[in-house]
Amino acid sequence: MAWTTPATASAGSTALTAAFWNTNVRDNLSELAPFFAAWTSYTPTITAASGTPTTVSATGRYLKIGRLVLFSTQVTVTTVGTAAGNMQVALPFTADVSVCRDLGSSANSSGVAGSAFTSVDGINLLLQEYDGTTWWSGGAIVRASVSYLAQS
Repeated sequence: MAWTTPATASAGSTALTAAFWNTNVRDNLSELAPFFAAWTSYTPTITAASGTPTTVSATGRYLKIGRLVLFSTQVTVTTVGTAAGNMQVALPFTADVSVCRDLGSSANSSGVAGSAFTSVDGINLLLQEYDGTTWWSGGAIVRASVSYLAQS
């Protein structure tokens, strides 16, 4: 249902009726419902630009409204192994990289800032420290929250 422009109340108009409220308020709320929907839990796959982490876990959640995706994740590195370079977090929906690849920021549990951007194919969220160095270190907890447009 498309948004309906509500009627304008004026002095001397009749009492607000159920029909008025249904037409001008209730029927328009369905258009806003996706903004109040529950977030969906998501467990992203974590990889590295090179090498392989030994022990890493991640949690995530997302809210999809049309093509707009709000995504939040937390990655916990226990044992680094040979992981190096960008931390790669699988996105719940492939990003439309023709729109934008720089999605936002990330930070570790010590408050060090970083960047968050998509891979060229739009499949992964790439995380790195602000100076371009890696987040991979034992005991690291990295968080990122981004919004992006999905391909569909």
